[in-house]
Amino acid sequence: PPKGGEVTSQVTIRATATNFVPAGTYFVKINGAVSSPGGTIVRNSSIATLNVPDFEFTVTPSSQTVIRQTATDLTEKTTPFDLNLNFKGRFTAPVSFRVVGLPSLGVDSRWVVPATFATTGTTKVTLQITTKSYTDLGTFTLTIYVSGGGLEKFQQVTLSIQATTQG
Repeated sequence: PPKGGEVTSQVTIRATATNFVPAGTYFVKINGAVSSPGGTIVRNSSIATLNVPDFEFTVTPSSQTVIRQTATDLTEKTTPFDLNLNFKGRFTAPVSFRVVGLPSLGVDSRWVVPATFATTGTTKVTLQITTKSYTDLGTFTLTIYVSGGGLEKFQQVTLSIQATTQG
């Protein structure tokens, strides 16, 4: 700068890595320096904060029981599992959902996501599982995955499908 002048600068810090960057708050020390013929003079220093966004989620209920309908009953049964997502920091990445462990026959699943899905604060998403008269019987451990921003987290729930008792 000219004598008596002033220089300002802006520093942008981003968490980029080919490997996983754990969520959290990181402190970065930034020193300002001026070089002159007499050497380098540190004018000031400050601490910058780097926040790596994170999320967590819960699933309710943790277990559901469905009574499978008979072959003559054409009614499908829909069983919901609600995911409550809590986003932390400035989470801006797309988020995806998947479920593993469903019975192999007679089951459809779909995700009900709000039209105005927001990755700030708390958001609710519902997994709807539809069973039919030929759905496999048994107790199934379902693993629900939520992925986004380089993170993948999971929760497990139980889905029990039982035969109807006809009198």
